[in-house]
Amino acid sequence: MSSPAPAQVIQLNCPACRAPMRARLFTVIDAASQPELKQALITEQLNLAICQSCGNPVALAAPLIYHDHEKRLYLVHFPTQLNARPEDQQRFIGDVTARLMRALPADAHRAHLLAPRHFLTIEALVDVILEGDGITREMLQAQQRTFTMLTALLGALERDVNEFEQLVLADPAAFDESFFATLDALYRANDAAGRSDATTLLNELRGRLEALLAGAAMRAEPVDEALLAQLLAVDDAGLEALVRQHREAIGYEMVLAIGMRIDDALNADEHGAASQLEARRDALIAIIERLDQELQAQLEAAANLLREVIVADDLSAVLRDHLAQLDDAFTTVIEANLDNARRARRDDIVERLEAIRTTAQQVRDEALTPEERFIRELLAAETPQAATRRLRQSPAQITTALVRRMNELADTLAGQGKTDEADLVRRLAREAGAMLF
Repeated sequence: MSSPAPAQVIQLNCPACRAPMRARLFTVIDAASQPELKQALITEQLNLAICQSCGNPVALAAPLIYHDHEKRLYLVHFPTQLNARPEDQQRFIGDVTARLMRALPADAHRAHLLAPRHFLTIEALVDVILEGDGITREMLQAQQRTFTMLTALLGALERDVNEFEQLVLADPAAFDESFFATLDALYRANDAAGRSDATTLLNELRGRLEALLAGAAMRAEPVDEALLAQLLAVDDAGLEALVRQHREAIGYEMVLAIGMRIDDALNADEHGAASQLEARRDALIAIIERLDQELQAQLEAAANLLREVIVADDLSAVLRDHLAQLDDAFTTVIEANLDNARRARRDDIVERLEAIRTTAQQVRDEALTPEERFIRELLAAETPQAATRRLRQSPAQITTALVRRMNELADTLAGQGKTDEADLVRRLAREAGAMLF
């Protein structure tokens, strides 16, 4: 491997404001020992100086030799504006070649150094480098478009949320897997550099972006007509239970669908039907908002608990103290933070969160009564029939306490809208009750 060529420090005046400035100029890049210069070249940042007085970028014209011994690349570019004489070009190339030759081990390949490839434009030279790395210019341009979009989004987010939303919703398909991979890479780079303001802004950007895209996808999804019919047919007393049961499937598109039916009824002069639909829509929105507020409060409480637990010396002790809060919301918050930590490649945080998740499950298991432990075993069966068989095969487990706990759990599940699970537990409770006599 050749030793890196040092940068030249030059003095010049800014073309925009005429202020004096100093700049670093690179004329030789060795890919193996100077990967950061290779990246700067590919991203058009090499030999680009920024005026400290006015912020104007100044591109510095200079000869460039790029060497990648592993890929046998020896590439040369002389900007036309230098008007370098052929003999001066050959002298420069010869000096660099001789230095590279001397730096290589005796048995190293040298033939490519004797036949440098000349390029009229820096873009053509970069294309060859990218081709060697298996990257096309189209791929690079796509990445550049992503960075341009990120810059626009961050600017809009700081100026006006409405402008941000318009920018996102103008082309939701642009925010694909590669876009989020770039966003994650940018987050990791800023996190590694200790730029907390930047990482906070990028986190906010991602959160708002995901929420907007989820809403756009939801509006584009077809309405579940069968569920819509149930929502319109159920009486007022049963509406909340139905919404709880199908909350994940009831989104903005369902409200829009009811709104369209209201419009149809009004257009048909069916004002009574329209009024009933409006009342049902308003009730549905009120229930959804209340359930979402409840969930948000649960998640915030879970997040506060996690902040306390993550710094605790004794995980088991602090989790036992908060046993009642080790619920689904707590698990959801742990999983969300695990995803964020994995994206940010924070292995230390991932390890800690996994330990909390495991310990929380152990604490929950320890707190279970024998009846609750057996009920959980039954519910883990692959089918209701398998659960019933397991129950019948365990007469020693059948007690009045078990039947009572089953009925209590069934009521709880029904209140949460988990109708199928509630029905299964009630069926098992009846079976267990029959086995007592």
